[in-house]
Amino acid sequence: EHKSHMMLLTEEAAKKHKEQILAQLKTLEREREKLLGFKVTEERKIQEYLERTELERRKIVSEFEQLRGFLEEQERLLLAQLEKLNEEIVGLQTDAVRKLSVKIFQLSEQIGELEGKCQQPASEFLQDGRTTTDRCEKGAWPQPEDASPELEIRLGYWGQQTHALKETMRKIKAGGWEDARGQASPGDLVTVTLDPDTAHPQLVLSEDGKRVRRGHTWRDLPVSPERFESRACVLGCEGFSSGRHYWEVEVGGGERWAVGVARESVQRKDWIRHFPGEGIWAVECDGGQYQALTSP
Repeated sequence: EHKSHMMLLTEEAAKKHKEQILAQLKTLEREREKLLGFKVTEERKIQEYLERTELERRKIVSEFEQLRGFLEEQERLLLAQLEKLNEEIVGLQTDAVRKLSVKIFQLSEQIGELEGKCQQPASEFLQDGRTTTDRCEKGAWPQPEDASPELEIRLGYWGQQTHALKETMRKIKAGGWEDARGQASPGDLVTVTLDPDTAHPQLVLSEDGKRVRRGHTWRDLPVSPERFESRACVLGCEGFSSGRHYWEVEVGGGERWAVGVARESVQRKDWIRHFPGEGIWAVECDGGQYQALTSP
């Protein structure tokens, strides 16, 4: 009996210990599931980031290909125009030289004639000297037209064009591509997280607040004075009062959408128009047509 009692106590202790181990096992399994889920989420994020960097790489390659094509076309155009001006200058030079050569030849003939008259005897010289003098006076030579003022103006224009190109290259080398184009630098990039407290009940936000889509139903959301109720809008959590900022937006298949900035005091309960007068500055896409939303 004592032996069976000891066995019973041992079994109960083992059972209790086993239950503790099973409880710990379940806890560890739950933690493992959480970590596996976190791992999957992180891997998905990393993959998404890699896809985004690849997309940006393709955009950069495409933009610079277009830029190179544009610059090459501009180079061909400018060089063709400059070549045309060069041909005009050569033509003017040829024409001016031809006219001057004719006049020089005529003057040389008259000079030779006058020199010959000066060698004649006095009787012959007086006989037709006046006629020769009158003929020379009637053939007075006007000064040739100077084409250089017009050419100076046109060449000055090309000097300005060359200076502008050099200045653009200087800015690119000194301050980077963004400064040369007058654009925001990567340091001005804003990471926008959408604020669920401002989202219209028809808008569905992702868990990370980075994506939004318009749903088909009006969701039952907590009442919030910050929530848009008249227009399907949502604000970002971030705000700023000065400086230069930009953010990048990837648009899905929506045919009509708008993105921009709004005053913190923008109307959210009554019907509003997306105009500066309403405290909204935005760009809209409607059926593939883009426009800045300005006051009507």
